[in-house]
Amino acid sequence: MTTITKAELKLFNQLNQSDTITNLKLKVDFPYKDIYNEVLPLLDDCVTHRTNDNGDHQIHFGWKGLVLRGHHWYRTGDWQEGDPKYHRWTELADMLDVTTEYFKSFPVHTKERIRFMLLEPGGTIAEHYDMEYPRLFSAINFCLTYPKGCEFYMDNKLVPWQPGDARAMNLYFKHKCFNKSKERRLMIILHAKGLRTDERFMKIVLNSYEEQK
Repeated sequence: MTTITKAELKLFNQLNQSDTITNLKLKVDFPYKDIYNEVLPLLDDCVTHRTNDNGDHQIHFGWKGLVLRGHHWYRTGDWQEGDPKYHRWTELADMLDVTTEYFKSFPVHTKERIRFMLLEPGGTIAEHYDMEYPRLFSAINFCLTYPKGCEFYMDNKLVPWQPGDARAMNLYFKHKCFNKSKERRLMIILHAKGLRTDERFMKIVLNSYEEQK
């Protein structure tokens, strides 16, 4: 049984509210090859995600997705975010056994949205931010493919993604991505609340932070 001390809880909360840490690579086993092979036949069914960012005329091009958990498999936006009746396993869960089992057992509570997010060759995700205040554990990104020529920046710093990586992402910081390759880039994004209530996840975070600081 995992036990978190008061000092560990304090550090975890400090990390979560950090206005200096843009992302944190997590020490987790992620079967990215098996998950990629499972979803590969469905990638042509990905639907467009965001054509612009809140009317500021920054154009996203080639950004697409599929929803594993959310309102519907084809609704990639923040559909009624915060309303638990829209947080359900979609039809894709019955088609993707390996993926679904992995994320059902991933140690966070109150899973909200889980989405495959694809960036086509030549695609661009314009600079934007998703939160008004720092929260390092607002989203966890899992990398399935990351072709040479793809560049992801947070706070104008290059994030060194590799296939198989999982990173907590502080979406308070502006971020952007360019796929300058001829291949698709594919991620999975997990949004969850109540992370601090799962001591297993807290231990993963603290161990990861200690190794990288």
